[in-house]
Amino acid sequence: MSFPRSEVVSLRRTSTAARLLFLSAFLAPGARADESDSGQQLKPIIVRAEKQPALEQRTPMAMSVYGDAFLETTGVSDVKSLATIAPDLNYAQVQTVVPGLTIRGISSRDTTEIGDPSVVVVTDGSSDNRPYALSGTLYDLDHISVLRGPQGALYGRNAVGGIVEIATAKPSRTFEGRASVDLGNYATRNLEAMVNVPVNDVLQFRVAAISRRHDGYLNNAPQAAGDDENTRSGRVTVALEPSSQLRMLFTAQQTTLKGVGPVSLDIPYIYDANGILSHEKPPFPADPRTFAYATAQSQSIDDTIARLSVVYDLPCVELSYTGSYDNLTWRHAADSSPSFAEPVSYRQNEFPKTLNQEVRASSLGDGRWSWQAGVSYFRESSSLYSANESPFDGGVYQPTLAFAYGIRTTSTAAYGQSSYWVTDKIRLTAGMRVTRDKKSREGEYFFADSNGQHFTIYNYADDYQKPYLTADLSATWMPIRKNVELMAYIRNVTNQRVFTAAEEYTFDDSYRYAFAAPRTFGVKATYFW
Repeated sequence: MSFPRSEVVSLRRTSTAARLLFLSAFLAPGARADESDSGQQLKPIIVRAEKQPALEQRTPMAMSVYGDAFLETTGVSDVKSLATIAPDLNYAQVQTVVPGLTIRGISSRDTTEIGDPSVVVVTDGSSDNRPYALSGTLYDLDHISVLRGPQGALYGRNAVGGIVEIATAKPSRTFEGRASVDLGNYATRNLEAMVNVPVNDVLQFRVAAISRRHDGYLNNAPQAAGDDENTRSGRVTVALEPSSQLRMLFTAQQTTLKGVGPVSLDIPYIYDANGILSHEKPPFPADPRTFAYATAQSQSIDDTIARLSVVYDLPCVELSYTGSYDNLTWRHAADSSPSFAEPVSYRQNEFPKTLNQEVRASSLGDGRWSWQAGVSYFRESSSLYSANESPFDGGVYQPTLAFAYGIRTTSTAAYGQSSYWVTDKIRLTAGMRVTRDKKSREGEYFFADSNGQHFTIYNYADDYQKPYLTADLSATWMPIRKNVELMAYIRNVTNQRVFTAAEEYTFDDSYRYAFAAPRTFGVKATYFW
């Protein structure tokens, strides 16, 4: 039994935080993937990049893996801060609101309610389809893997850029607990706690919670200061192993985000005396952290997630089921005012409900031939009401331009992958996925005047359905060398992106792209001494 040293860490670039570790953690040797018994060598990290456990250095894929201890010491608390340490991942926010991820220059231009991300975030086997769900906090993790390049054969038809795979910490048979407090300027107060309770060899619990708060980094008087944080989240995980062949894992998580959130300064266009747009640099405030806007801004995210994983081992085959249900509420108020004399508030409301299910069978053992096959089902139902609102008589904000419709997306897929060791050094792998998507959207967007008169501009009645095929071929060479573990691989992937209804019907051809047959060559080497 070992006890971690107390530590003092500066966690935020914009605040000076002091960490007080006030509960000892009872860690069994080897409990962490990136910690060792002696502290003098790194332990190998087990990943599931190919949906089966394997050593990272023996996985023929371009990837970066970050263990929980590294993530903690570098202050990674969300996907945005992950991008600051992951050179292969770029994070940006569209109009400071909707997050977007890019890997190798590949990302989706459509971050609306009908779009699909080209870089997919997968948490414990379930994908997060709505980009604003990425604003949630990360805590009590096992590791995070960033997989570069198309991953459509195993993870879905739209993963043309890559995958960010998040693995949360699972219950263990060792009693342990820890808690920490971060205090700093901007009224920073971060609390985090975890306790792992093994009832017996059959049943274990793990409970983790976090609260992160700080005042806004900007001065937006008379409105509230932007770029603040007010996040709370809690997670309960239950592991049950009634027999050596059957393993079950259930997770429930609740997350809320409040406050003002990210804000930005809109720089207006400048026109000359003839009404022609000027290309001169517009005036910027002397202090870019101090600016005002006309209407109050705010964000509110309420996310409830339940996940279930069941694994059953037959003599030569592993059967598994992974399912999740995500009930998310997103509300956002932004300033869209052309001037302080003409205040306009843009208010967005979306309520997506997402169901992920997958059944998979895979081979067991270390023979020359290995395989896996599965079917998956994805469904998302969402309602949306967003509107520009302006004050009319009495100062009451009422909608002027509004969007109101419902969206339904279903995706059904079947996939398979097989690998064969041709010799003791060469392995060939082939995989394929067939996906059928169906997207529909019904509703309207309309204008309304100060008398509440409704003028419909367009009625949505989109219906979109297409099948897609993804193929993945790879060859791996692993020579045997003394004190050196070497692997060279080459992959060829045919992966076509699925267009949304808006992209399919648009006249803008720049939307319509496919990412077909990219080839990847890589080498991994590990030296032992």
